[in-house]
Amino acid sequence: QQRLLCYDKHAQCETTTSFKKDLRTFQTLSALSLNWTGHLIENNSILDLRLSTVTKLDYKLLGMFKKLRSLSVDMMHDTCSYNGSIDLVEANYLFLINCIANIVTLRELMLKDLLVSKVISQAPNKLLFVKNIQLCGMMFIESVNSYKEDAIWAAKLHTLSFHICDLSKLFIFVQNVRLPSLKEIIIADGPHATNINWSSFGSSVDTWKIKKVTLNGCHSPRVVTLIGTLRGLKTLVIVNSSGRLMTTLLKSPAIKLKIRRLTIIGSDLSREALKTISAFTQLHYLVLNGVDVVPNFDHKIFSSFKRKITLCIIDSKLTAVDFYAIQCYKKIKNIRCYGSESKWVVD
Repeated sequence: QQRLLCYDKHAQCETTTSFKKDLRTFQTLSALSLNWTGHLIENNSILDLRLSTVTKLDYKLLGMFKKLRSLSVDMMHDTCSYNGSIDLVEANYLFLINCIANIVTLRELMLKDLLVSKVISQAPNKLLFVKNIQLCGMMFIESVNSYKEDAIWAAKLHTLSFHICDLSKLFIFVQNVRLPSLKEIIIADGPHATNINWSSFGSSVDTWKIKKVTLNGCHSPRVVTLIGTLRGLKTLVIVNSSGRLMTTLLKSPAIKLKIRRLTIIGSDLSREALKTISAFTQLHYLVLNGVDVVPNFDHKIFSSFKRKITLCIIDSKLTAVDFYAIQCYKKIKNIRCYGSESKWVVD
């Protein structure tokens, strides 16, 4: 009743109004139009708007959402159409910032696939009402040495997502602008960069504040070095990553001694890997989401867990017999199972 995801660009506008005042979150792959917006704001209830589109948006329409608190915009259109002209990218981005700067209710802003120049890096300084900024998939189109510490918005940046191949550029960027409030980093796949000064990242952020790391499609065990510098890390999410990385990660003291919540999505999980997880001293919550190999839930493995955990299983071939058997394991405090269509319910 509160969440509507629309993936059909031909969907009838009237469909959205049938939710009346219950609708709080709206996500669409279609471009906003005046017709769409008019129906969406009819009851003035939208708090969370997520625009995942590769078409050009009319950002002026965003000002019509008078109660909007959270906005996510995918800048893929600019990325796909980029032909080396920085001016066009900057003009479109500045137009977006100017359109949302006066939305006094807006507190959270997520920008995906953002092309970054010096001008673009300064624009969020205008967002006086926004408290939480998330940058996902940054791509630098100018020398990173041009970014300076006068980026006031950097103190509001809570989430940063990047590709491994951009690590060297990113570290220089972080060193220049400083990110004192960074809480989460997401590392996407790609060839591993070499000759990286890992300590430069740790000296430019508060390593006690970064609580969550997501590894998406990573295959190089060398990311363990970066994770080891994050002293406040509590949550680790591993997505579509190789068995080699899993083995190195799970056996690392930096991981097994401080992770409280572990999520494994679409990655290889052997019986041996599960046995390694059982040695985690702080683990409270384990999520297995669409793993390639769902191991036999051996009672001996779960009985060796250091503490009682909540186990969440999503999109697996777990049978009813397995489910009821696991409920009898003393080290399983709580078990939750979801089908593949319910993946979004677990972080």
